[in-house]
Amino acid sequence: MKKIKSSLVVPILLPALLVLAFGSCNKKFDRLLTTHTDTTTYVVQQPKVLYLIVDGAVGTEIQNINPFGINQLSKNAVYSWNALADFNSYVDPAYTDGEGWANMMTGVTRSKHRVADNTFSGNNLAAYPSFIKMIKRDADYKAKFIAAFSASPDFNNYFSDSADIHSALPTDDAVKSAVIKVLDTSSKVDVVVGQFHSVAAAGAAKGYTSSVPEYNAAIVHIDSCIQSIMTSLKSRPTYSKEKWLVVLASNKGSDTATWKGADTKFQDSRRNTFVFFYSPSYGSTYVGQPNTGITFTGVAPQITNSNNPSNPKAQALTDNGFFNFNANTGKEYTVEFKIKILNPGSFNYPTLFSKRAKFSGSVDKGWLFFCQGNYWGININNGSGNVQTLASSVNINDGAWHTLTGEFYNEPSDAGKRYVKAYNDGVYTGKVSIEDRKDLMNSPAPLAIGALAGDGGNPNFLITSIKVFNAALPDTVVQKYFKKTGVVGHPYLNNVIGYWPCLDGKGSALTDESGFGHDFTLTGAYTWNSFSDTDPLRLSPDVNTSTYRKVPNSVDIPYMILSWLNAKKPNWDLSGYPWTPNTFVAN
Repeated sequence: MKKIKSSLVVPILLPALLVLAFGSCNKKFDRLLTTHTDTTTYVVQQPKVLYLIVDGAVGTEIQNINPFGINQLSKNAVYSWNALADFNSYVDPAYTDGEGWANMMTGVTRSKHRVADNTFSGNNLAAYPSFIKMIKRDADYKAKFIAAFSASPDFNNYFSDSADIHSALPTDDAVKSAVIKVLDTSSKVDVVVGQFHSVAAAGAAKGYTSSVPEYNAAIVHIDSCIQSIMTSLKSRPTYSKEKWLVVLASNKGSDTATWKGADTKFQDSRRNTFVFFYSPSYGSTYVGQPNTGITFTGVAPQITNSNNPSNPKAQALTDNGFFNFNANTGKEYTVEFKIKILNPGSFNYPTLFSKRAKFSGSVDKGWLFFCQGNYWGININNGSGNVQTLASSVNINDGAWHTLTGEFYNEPSDAGKRYVKAYNDGVYTGKVSIEDRKDLMNSPAPLAIGALAGDGGNPNFLITSIKVFNAALPDTVVQKYFKKTGVVGHPYLNNVIGYWPCLDGKGSALTDESGFGHDFTLTGAYTWNSFSDTDPLRLSPDVNTSTYRKVPNSVDIPYMILSWLNAKKPNWDLSGYPWTPNTFVAN
């Protein structure tokens, strides 16, 4: 019997999909379709993909409109109205088309492709190209025929330029016609991509809600385009010999940050997309927004405070004075972080967090947070002595998480003189004037976690949720938001100039997710320590990564497409996961 390579099976497709999907969470590029060599029992079908992108379609708003054609696809699809363009904690005021396209075409997020806006400046698409380019530059798969048509020239230039046929067209209707033409006339086509932009244009002009007539009409029109394309697809003479996956998705949601004050990024309409993975062999599987809990879980660096050079610490070596709080600038600042001391006891002035070269002596400028006995304080040294304010008489060396907050500000009740004040778990505990040294807080030392020269004591501690704001937060804001582990929904989000979740879990870097790029570098014999704590009086954690991965993310789409086509290489560094009927990924 003649051996047939890469053949696809109809009768056993769904069981194969379920088996493969359950085993694929930890195995990149498992095939979604089964290969067989016996053609006496099975019908051989060739895998093909139709990928339709609707820019600016907010998932929950499309659900409200309930367009007929898209609704029909749901009968044979894994789909979600609560999908995410990106759940990462970037705090930029806008989520752009460029970043949305990059996520859904490259299979990685901004930290790798580096597309932050529509200028594409500083992008890393050479290292992380579109899935089209991955296929076309690989000797094993480059023969696959790909056609791509776009309503946006930038999409054509940056993401579909490697397709066998590609062009930027003036309207969505022109894109629809081009997609239909290639489906009608090309039997050899393996992948067809259509990118539509009129919905985003209507949203930008009038608003991204279903109650806006122009936005509603744009969605209904695109739905009619999708219906026409699906009719053409199913009318192909070779359709019965082909196995089509239809992917329908939006690149991003709105242009407006509607999520401030919300608990999760699911409420961020900029990130809210919709995704459909349609195949005639699929049943209907809806993936809704998961429930969120209050357990604070993660893997954080364990710091041992000691003068032993081998003990772990972390430094932001590229801060270049960014965190000098010199009052000459007129700016005010707030520093906040969470700490859990693992070896409770009474400690003699160990440093926890600092912008200063050393603690001991009276010659070093800068500021630091430290322990004294069972408590903590803020220390400022101007070369002639120290000023410190103890946070409170509450014991923080008790093995629980505590939030320490310090503000460097101009006190309105004292003619605007410079002060520092402290909060322990959101409770105001005192203030002290630093007017006599307000201009002497700058230090060439990097921002640091852990021991400085001359420290005493050796606490072992976990540190997370480090935040620096270029504003003095009002008492009411500190009290209300101190429990939050992240920055999502914080009313002073736009004042964040440093944000380190410290939950990287591996490697030697603590990533600054504020967008300013002042990563900490871990040195010494550091370890990563997993934790899982519930403390509703002190903790209100952001939803963790595993919860956000319980819905389709844009990076999943290239993974799904390449797996469907059996076009994959282990060294293709993708961040996505597959989505198949009745199989949810909780990684």
